[in-house]
Amino acid sequence: MSKYFGFLLFFVCSCAGMSFKFDKFEYNPSLKETFITKPDVVVLGLIEKKDFKYDQHVVSNFSEMLSHYFFENGISVSESKYKVTTNILLKDSKDTFFSDQAILHKNFIFIQGTLSESEFGNGLDSSMRSTVIIDVFNSSGNRIANSVYITDDTLSDSFKLRKICEKIVTKIVKMYDKK
Repeated sequence: MSKYFGFLLFFVCSCAGMSFKFDKFEYNPSLKETFITKPDVVVLGLIEKKDFKYDQHVVSNFSEMLSHYFFENGISVSESKYKVTTNILLKDSKDTFFSDQAILHKNFIFIQGTLSESEFGNGLDSSMRSTVIIDVFNSSGNRIANSVYITDDTLSDSFKLRKICEKIVTKIVKMYDKK
């Protein structure tokens, strides 16, 4: 009996240190003509932080790390605070934005995203869950890819944030290898 109790205790203790991670990246294969040539420029749109925890550096660190990894892959980054909306009444604004960007950049994609952190539990039994959601649009304004990354780590940890950015950029660059 004590042998089973020891095994159960080992199992429970080993699971207590497990961290949760969810990494999903999907692209729209019906827009395969979009993936013919790797973009020269990434227009980095609005990156929002949606939570009650104030950390002024998370969004700027995230944007700068994304820029670094795109630059490392031979892609320039231009920043804009524009946000693509699904509101049909604002379609003209979206069309104008993408046509203006097409004048400025020959071959580009547009990226926008949301960062959030949540604490669950109370007192000593609390845990953190962070979410990174990125949408990728082609130069016509069509969403061509979406990335969702959920982890138990805080986004204030620049090492973890760097790993997330590296994975996102790698997956975006690999879209163009799936011709």
